Amino acid sequence: MPKEIIIRDSEGDGEWWEITIPAYNKKFVDDLKREVPPSCRRWDPQMLAWVVADAWMPRVEELLVTCFPEAEVSWYE
Repeated sequence: MPKEIIIRDSEGDGEWWEITIPAYNKKFVDDLKREVPPSCRRWDPQMLAWVVADAWMPRVEELLVTCFPEAEVSWYE
């Protein structure tokens, strides 16, 4: 069964996206912190997910593909 990355509209307004990754990946976390400003990302410890501003999602998608090449990405609005 392939690993799944789940991306959901966090607030229902398309401004923030909640990203649930299949497992901890140090490279992804390091790259995310380096590429996305702190004001545009946060870790949600209750949901165990990263929440990222919409403007940064194209770059985050690139990071996800690089760090989780075999994962299936599912989007939910």
